[in-house]
Amino acid sequence: MKDTFLIVRKEFLHFRGSDPSVFVVYVIIVLMYSLVFAANPAGAATLIWWLAFSLIISGTFANMIFIAERWRGNLEIWLTSGVSRKSILFGKMLFVMIMTIVLGALPLVISRWWSLLLFRIGAVEQTSIAPAGPLLYVAATAMNCSSSAWFSFKFTNPRLINFVNLLLLGLLAGAYYGLQQVCAEYAAILAMFAVIASMAGIFILLALRAFESEQVIQPITF
Repeated sequence: MKDTFLIVRKEFLHFRGSDPSVFVVYVIIVLMYSLVFAANPAGAATLIWWLAFSLIISGTFANMIFIAERWRGNLEIWLTSGVSRKSILFGKMLFVMIMTIVLGALPLVISRWWSLLLFRIGAVEQTSIAPAGPLLYVAATAMNCSSSAWFSFKFTNPRLINFVNLLLLGLLAGAYYGLQQVCAEYAAILAMFAVIASMAGIFILLALRAFESEQVIQPITF
């Protein structure tokens, strides 16, 4: 557990020392999504946009800490430092999840300010997410970062990882819309939570198995 938090701290310090332009990009993304949420205050569309936000943020961080580190050779240094591979994997995944959840809350909060301003002049209603929506967001975040961790061993091109995760999200979004036609929204969200959480568990096991093998050391092509 101590090694896991050591990895989280290392990733946070590395992110804090990033180029200022990185933070500008995240600010722009958060502001853009806050406007999207304000324009789509309720319903399935808002939740799907939120899950898409999770895909973008978690995919970006996952590529940074899995693909980029392996490309620079930093990951191999950690693997020979005495820290267990399980701690490295879980520490990196925990960092991605924390950052994605924190950044995911920001556009919702800001969108409420936009909605409140527009609501006062009668333009739109205030933004709302189904009570079980955050559960789905956390599960999707876990699935995105665990699948990215595993796919980083299967694909030498990081662009393919985002494409595959986007494909998965599209299939899940279609399934969610289909469930909404035959059951209540709350039941549809809980059903999707069970599916996504199960997929996250599978990807975690696959990533852990890959980390425990020699496949972690392989060339990365861009």
